Parts: sequence; C-alpha cells; structure tokens
Amino acid sequence: MKVLDMRILIDTNIIIYREDYKVVPKNLSDLMNVLGKLSHLILIHPLSKEEILKDNDEKRKEINLSKISSYNEIENPPILNNSSEFALKLGKIKRENDYIDNNLLYSIDKNVANFLITEDKGILNKSQKIGLESKVLTIDDALIYFNSFIEKDILNQIEPFIYENCHNININDDIFTSLKSEYEEFESWWTNKCCLKGRKAWVCNDSNNNINAILIYKIENGNFSECEPSLKGDRLVKICLFKVSSNIKGNRVGERFIKMAIDFAIKNDIYSLYLTHFTTENDQLVSLINKFGFYKYGVNRRGEDIFFKEIIPKTMNLNNINNFNEKFYPSFYARLDVNKYIIPILPVYHRKLFPDYHSHSHQLRLIPAILNSEGNSIKKAYLSNSKNKQIKKGDILLFYGSNDYQAVTSICTIENIFFNLTNASEIYDKVFNRSVYTLKEIEEFSFRKKTMVILFWHHFHLNKFVPLDTLRKENILKAQPQSITKIDHYKFIKLLKKGELDERFIVY
Repeated sequence: MKVLDMRILIDTNIIIYREDYKVVPKNLSDLMNVLGKLSHLILIHPLSKEEILKDNDEKRKEINLSKISSYNEIENPPILNNSSEFALKLGKIKRENDYIDNNLLYSIDKNVANFLITEDKGILNKSQKIGLESKVLTIDDALIYFNSFIEKDILNQIEPFIYENCHNININDDIFTSLKSEYEEFESWWTNKCCLKGRKAWVCNDSNNNINAILIYKIENGNFSECEPSLKGDRLVKICLFKVSSNIKGNRVGERFIKMAIDFAIKNDIYSLYLTHFTTENDQLVSLINKFGFYKYGVNRRGEDIFFKEIIPKTMNLNNINNFNEKFYPSFYARLDVNKYIIPILPVYHRKLFPDYHSHSHQLRLIPAILNSEGNSIKKAYLSNSKNKQIKKGDILLFYGSNDYQAVTSICTIENIFFNLTNASEIYDKVFNRSVYTLKEIEEFSFRKKTMVILFWHHFHLNKFVPLDTLRKENILKAQPQSITKIDHYKFIKLLKKGELDERFIVY
C-alpha cells in the first residue's frame, strides 16, 4: 500500500527531559525511526520553541534547542483566540503551558497536521473533550498505528494475561510505587487483606514479566456508611485495586478489565459496582472509568473520591437517553423509536470480532491469552460495503454469523458511523485502536468500493443463539440475510425471547 505523506506535529516535551539531557526512551526512538522510514514530515509549533527560549538555564536551553533543531516549524500557524468557541470548550487557561497546549490542538483542528503526538495527560484529556482523540496519539499509540504500515499486524501479538494469587505477585514492581506513596497502609493491606486472605488478581505482564496492569475485585454485603452520602444496597462489587501502567496506552487492557468486573458482577446477580480513588489533575483512570458509567458519588472518610456505577437503570421511565450506553452499559435502549438491523458477518470475522463467543456452550468467556485482540473489548469496529444509508447512531445491530453458524449470536448498538470511505488510510485512522482488521485487509476490502465504517458497543451474546430455521419459522426473516436487513420492533422482541436474553438489561 502506498502511504500518503503525512504531517506529524510533536509536542516538544516528549523529546525534552529536564531530568536527563541525553537518554531518549526506546519507544520514542522506535517511533522516530518508523516515521523516518515512512518519510513523514515531523513538525514543531513555534510556541513550543518560544517556551524553550525562555529557559534561564543556558546549558539546558542549548541542549534542548539542539534536540529540536532537525524538525521543521509550522509556518504561520493559526493562533487561537481565547474568546473563541473552540477555546471556551477547552476551559480556562490557568498557566502559560495551557495556552501552548491549546494552540497545538487548534493546529490539529485546523488540519495543519494529520496527528499530534504527546504524552501530556492534559492535552490527551482535552482532545477527548473536543472530539480530536483519534488525531492526538501517545507515543505508544503512534507506534502501533505507524508500525502497521510497514510491519506485521502488531495488534495480534500475544502477551501474558493471567489470574494469579496475590502472594505470588511482586509487591516491589514499579506499578505499585505510586500506590505506596498515596496509601501509607498499602503494604499492610496487601499482606493482610490480599495475601493472607487468599485473594487473586488479574494481571497483565510485559515480556520482561513486569506488571503492566492489575485488577482485584470482591463482593461486599450490607450498607456502607464510610462514605458521604452512604452507599446502600444488598450487595456491591468493589474494585479494590485497578491500575494500568502508562506504557500500555496503545492497547485496550483497561477497557477489558472494566468488562471483566461487570461480567463478574452480573454472574453473581449484582448490578452496582464502585471503587475509591485519590483523584489527581488530568487523571487518566477517571477519564477511562467515566466512559463506562462510573460517576463521582461522594467522598469517603480518607478523602478518596467514590466512583459508582449502575448496570441497570433504577427507573425505566427515561426521557433523556443521551449517553445511555456510557451510563448503564451493558444495558441498552431498545424502545420502539430505535431501529433494529440484522447484519451478516463471515465466520472468520465473527471469530475475530467476538473471540469470547463459544459456539457450543454459548456462554460469555474471556480469552486471556489474546491480550491485544480487540475482540475482547467493549467498543469495536465493523466494515461493510453495504449501500444502506438509513442506519445511524443509536441503532441496534444483531450480528448473524453466516455459513457454519447460520444464527443470530450477538447484540450491539452503534456509537458512530461513517459512509462512502474509499481511502484505506482514512478507514484505518478511524478503526485502528478497536479493529480486528489488518491494514492489508482494509486495503483489499475498500479497493474500488465505498466502505461503511461502523463503530459500536458490544452488549451481550444471546444466551441461546437463534438459528435461521427459527428466524424463518417465527417470520423474523424470510431467508438468510445477504446484507444489512431491518426488522421491526416486535420481531426484535420475539428474537430476543428466543435468544433468552435477560430482559432486565433492556429498556423498552
């Protein structure tokens, strides 16, 4: 595939390390090598250079200027008006760096460059606020993206993902350093509550057996008066420890851990979860859990914020369905005004998209070995050459496995949709961090064809798949679907009953 030349804006802070004038992190070095091989133009913003020039440390200033001297400056960059609508969305400027950060984002919004690469949590959070998150990448995100143009599909690499006894976990691993500083009693808690009580943890290790992510959860009973206001309920799932290392931003392990905790709650007939956390400025964990319905409920006696999530809405009389999935996932909105579609999918893509679907037991299960498979995530992507342009955000998709399956297996809702895309690079831009498709497959799929990109939430597999014979017998379908096929609301209800999906998770 011929990759179009791109313009890549970099936040100079990723190449300037005030604690060490010489060492460049390996992932940054690898990224720069990849960008060089692809002949992309690397840019810096003039405001970033001005910031360096203000440094009173002459030696450091000289070194930092030499580090960025090989990169081109943006000529006549658009300068953000602080009273503009775009600036107001970004929030109040508290320090000079905020002004520079906002102008970096403004350059991306004005299409001065294809991507901005940064490790700044504030910029990353702002990019989500204004809808630019797909164009603002961390170093690891960028490495995954640009590597895909010249190397094998690294999204399918395998890493260890295990369920381990806490007493076998190295408490001196770097991932625990911040926890020890935040919680004086952390080591005591780990020994007495985790090890001596035989708890286990889901752990994601890197190739050197260092911990990249860890999750521990448990069931709590009764009322909880340690927070204000008090949490009340028969049972809750508490996420006792949830930590994702910053060096694995390129994959979706945090999202998978949330999915696992929710699955655990449902299997134990529990419909609320919570966790406690000392929130910091531009907190990445808070940004992650907010996307899946955890909201700040209160504060406990130690001053930690309490984040609470409901799986099933307390009332079904919902007038405002905005962000319903984010609030109540995996429950979904399926009233009469929502369109429902059956969408056929070849078995090879069904297995990739839904690796946790088991064709014999039809139960949800996690496939721990395939950590980087996007199939285990909540948010996924699907490509189609269908000419259907009626399908839209919020519509329900029922995936029909063709050929050897010949059955409806899974239910999803559309988060976003893009029509008539023909450029493989553009398609990959939209799906690379949630797709089961390799760049080569996308190129073949989109060759001389207009492609529809569907970004969606996966809610459930049906507890009992609904085969084609049943679909015909119940007059849901007349024949095997060859393309995206709309069904009415009442056929949809009939299909879900045949699939034995728990109706408590459906808002009719």
